[in-house]
Amino acid sequence: MFGGNPGGRQGKEDRLRLGDFWKLHLYRPDHREILRRCCLKARQSKFMELTYDENSLAKALSYLQTMLSEIVDHSDDGEEREVSRMLGLVNLVYFSRT
Repeated sequence: MFGGNPGGRQGKEDRLRLGDFWKLHLYRPDHREILRRCCLKARQSKFMELTYDENSLAKALSYLQTMLSEIVDHSDDGEEREVSRMLGLVNLVYFSRT
């Protein structure tokens, strides 16, 4: 799908404005990808629950390294950043209590 508005003339040069065109691309992930993303969200939630209890930080770290890391798409920069953020959260909680 394409869209935009060539508008009219603008500026001192009275040039035709063509800078606000856009393109929308939609895709539908397959069933495996949807299931993987749902499992990832559920495991992220479980990880966050483990970080609430200061006595479970070792469990949270182990969970991150095993259960959560195995389902992350390591070729996706966004998911990699999210895992790094979670690791930072464990470090933050650990070092804030010492």
